[in-house]
Amino acid sequence: MKRAFRGGVGPDKQLSSVYQIRVTGANVSELGIDLDAAGGFGLTGAGALGLIWVVGPSVKALGKNLGQWTDYQTANLLRLSGKVRERIGDAAPNDGDSIHPRIVKEVLESASWIDDDLHQEYLAGLLVSSRSPGGRDDSGAYLTRLVAGLSAAQIRIHYAMYSAYLNSRDMTDDGPPRFTHVAELTQMVVIATTESMMLVASGGAERSKGAALYGATSGLQREGLIAGAGYPMNGTVRSQYQLVPTMLGASVFGQSMFTSPLEGARIATRTETLMRGATPHIFQAQEPLNGYRFAEVRISVGG
Repeated sequence: MKRAFRGGVGPDKQLSSVYQIRVTGANVSELGIDLDAAGGFGLTGAGALGLIWVVGPSVKALGKNLGQWTDYQTANLLRLSGKVRERIGDAAPNDGDSIHPRIVKEVLESASWIDDDLHQEYLAGLLVSSRSPGGRDDSGAYLTRLVAGLSAAQIRIHYAMYSAYLNSRDMTDDGPPRFTHVAELTQMVVIATTESMMLVASGGAERSKGAALYGATSGLQREGLIAGAGYPMNGTVRSQYQLVPTMLGASVFGQSMFTSPLEGARIATRTETLMRGATPHIFQAQEPLNGYRFAEVRISVGG
């Protein structure tokens, strides 16, 4: 079958400006993208349609650099493509937006070596949310490179932490927390049992779960995705563990979980709810994506 993807090219343009996608099967060991002189490319593997739809003309800019993938890389790339397609639906976007080649390069080179499901969700989200008019905005390249460099344990901790804000109900009915005032972020601490955080970091494995948590949180802090982590009350309460958010950490979560930076801005808190000395707000965590969540999560505000 043949599909025409206009990738930002209007219907009044000549056919030579339209990218033709040839879908000839779904054998992942044969996936390849070949560019001809006319600017078309052949795609083997129906599962990759979502990726091609959202990437669009930037594929041409990468050319032969896409290289020859192993079966392992190809399988990972097709899984990522499926996640992209789930986010954009069953038809190619027709809004004229595309993605800057820098971002496409970062995602394709990284995603082919990443097999963790949640990690791929992050990359798929960053890819979709990076679409811009004419593909001129390359700001997503930094976040993509940052996320690609994280370990699976770091991704799990990051997701469990920031989803606690989004998938929560503020008992004071002030709405979801917002990260608009940097100076007040230290008052929005996520606290959970140390045991539950260890299991999130280790992926449920009992062995070396402590090392998994401390390694993951120290790396997240170094990358600026959390401002701090450790035991509350100057380390005297070792049954609980706390994480302090950052603007960058919230931004990465927002753009990974939503389809645009504007939608991601829903994670950010009214000043009046963060006044020092205010009564702590208790949040009830809902069930987030892929079952990753903390037991007994609560968010401490004020004081």
